Amino acid sequence: MKLVKKCMIIVLAVCVILGGTMVSYADVVQSDRWEGAGDTWKVRTQDNTGYLTNSWFQDNDASWYMLGADGTMYAGLVTDLSTGKSYLLNTQHDGTFGKMLTVDGVYTVNGSQVYLTFNQSHDGSYGAIQSGLSEARSTGVKETSLTSIPSDSASSTTSSTTQQPQNNTQQNNKKSRFGGSSSVIENPEIHDSGENWLQG
Repeated sequence: MKLVKKCMIIVLAVCVILGGTMVSYADVVQSDRWEGAGDTWKVRTQDNTGYLTNSWFQDNDASWYMLGADGTMYAGLVTDLSTGKSYLLNTQHDGTFGKMLTVDGVYTVNGSQVYLTFNQSHDGSYGAIQSGLSEARSTGVKETSLTSIPSDSASSTTSSTTQQPQNNTQQNNKKSRFGGSSSVIENPEIHDSGENWLQG
């Protein structure tokens, strides 16, 4: 126990010295549109006819998640080959798995503590890693290279509901992103179309 306290004090001291913050998430309320388990998550369309694909999804807490061609959410480093910019999508199963990280600070990446800074300008590359990319890569974290990343959530497409979700759970026994039963959120504000967050 003393060793854990000493380690936490050292990490916090490094954060203070470097001017960053230690990032922690608690009591995050996610959309009930998420389906999946473990590392495989998808977001159902608002009309429940399929899954969002090739797009960004903004969740209830204003966090952004990138969804691939089959609708599966990315996690780890994603590099846009058209711009050379890299983004870190949370790999920790802390209730925000897959969230695009944008706050400068110390993150656990593949078991290692890495200090990262991110572009804060809404110039088309918001959230791109500005410093710490080589340190993040050196952890062995999964990296996906894409020809280009979705520019906003307005260009999203959907996959058909005739495809079975990979977790094959019953509709009334769906798991939430936190591993428990999903709950209905009374007044969700989901932004999966219309807003170009990269350019502000």
